[in-house]
This record gives sequence, C-alpha cells and structure tokens, in this order.
Amino acid sequence: MHGVLLTTGLCLLLATTASSTRMVCVYDRVASTRPSVGQFTPAMIDPTLCTHIIFSSANIETQEVVPFDSNDMTLYAQLNSLKNRNPQLKTLLSVGGPGFNNQMFSVAVSSSNNRNRFITSAKALIKDNGFDGINLDWRHPGDADSQPMDPTRFLSLCQELRAEFDKEVPALLVSASVSAVRATIDSSYPDPSALASAMDFINVLTFNFHDPSESNTAHHSPLGALSSNPSDTRTTARTVLKMFNLYCFHSYIYSFVMHL
Repeated sequence: MHGVLLTTGLCLLLATTASSTRMVCVYDRVASTRPSVGQFTPAMIDPTLCTHIIFSSANIETQEVVPFDSNDMTLYAQLNSLKNRNPQLKTLLSVGGPGFNNQMFSVAVSSSNNRNRFITSAKALIKDNGFDGINLDWRHPGDADSQPMDPTRFLSLCQELRAEFDKEVPALLVSASVSAVRATIDSSYPDPSALASAMDFINVLTFNFHDPSESNTAHHSPLGALSSNPSDTRTTARTVLKMFNLYCFHSYIYSFVMHL
C-alpha cells in the first residue's frame, strides 16, 4: 500500500478563533504551467470558497522580495480581480515554501538593514499588486544549513513586519506557515507565543505525522493520539497547536492504492 498525494490548485486550511472563522486557500503558481487540462489559473478559483487566498510564492533577490518571473504579474492580477466577485476576500503574497533556499532567507534577516530592505520591497510589491498582506513560508530557520542566530532573527523580521504593516490603513496582514514537527519547532521557533503575537494568523502545517513508510494505516494529520498508541501526544495536531496558542489545521488530501 502506498499513499498518493493529490494536489489541485488549492490546499485548504481552516483556522478558528473565538471571534472568527477563516478558510485559507493556497494557490501554487506552478499550477498555471501544467499542460492541457492540468492547468489551473487564479481566474479559475471560486472566490466564495475562501476567506483568504495565499499566492505561493514570491522569490528573494539581494534581500528584496520579487516575483519569480514576469508571468507572475498576470497571475497576481487574476488573483486579486477575484475581489470584484467577493469584496470580502483577502489575498496574501507568500515568500518561500518547500525546497526554498534557506540561505536567501538567512541573508535577508542577517542585519537590521537587510530586514528593512526585505520589508520595504515586500510592502511595495504587495501594495502595487493589490494584495492585503504577506505570508512568510520559511519552514526551517533552525536547519543545519542556517546560521545559529536565524531563529531569533526570523522572529525579529516578523515583529518588524508587524510594526511596519500596522502603519497602513487598513493594516496589512502578516501570516506565517510553520512546521508542526516538534524537533523543528524547538530548533526554529524559540518563542512560539511571541511569533504568534506578531501574526494575524499562523498556518501550522499539521500533516505527514504518519506516512506510507509505516506498517499500519494511520491518519496523517490526527487531532488526537491514535487508539493504538494513546500515550503518543507528540505527533498530534492538538499538541502542536497548543504550543502556538492556536486552534487550526492544515492538511492535504491523500488517496491510497492497494496492491494485492
């Protein structure tokens, strides 16, 4: 038996608080380059399905946030034109993502001047293209290829973004996509509560707690411990979310193929 990850144009996150409910959808720019019927553009999104849509993603060059290529400008326009059909829709531009070069983030946060350059460029790109905010998708600030101070500097970037974006009326949004792996949390986010305080919301990537490498079938994004292992509270969404003082889940869709 093996798992097949199904990727459509959207990945869904549901985050609930005492005062609001969010359905946050993530659009991957690569979906627009798929051949034939696999192509999926922002114009094809039903804007009533989501309260927030994150465009994944922008790049970093010389400490500045920039589009990956010129075609992205067309995709930006398509995405933000969805607000004509749903004026309540909010859009965010993501920076980073899976496989993104850690060194680009590392250099961008390495000094106050570099962080200011990042923030100034991000703010201009967001406002010029009609986005409502930014999503930081630096999954592993504490990885082996990062600098020792990167986790602390990442928190500084988030706090400085918050301060700068709050100057706008209305304030621009700040969110982040963070790992749900306990070892990564411990090495990358020295103060999860402080990180959460700088954000409008956090996307905790609570998936792949269990995968096809295991001999037993288990939900890859369990809210609580499995009945077969009730003492395991580390690999559950509920435990991870409490570390960030959040209540949310972010998951992908899996199907399974049985080989007899």
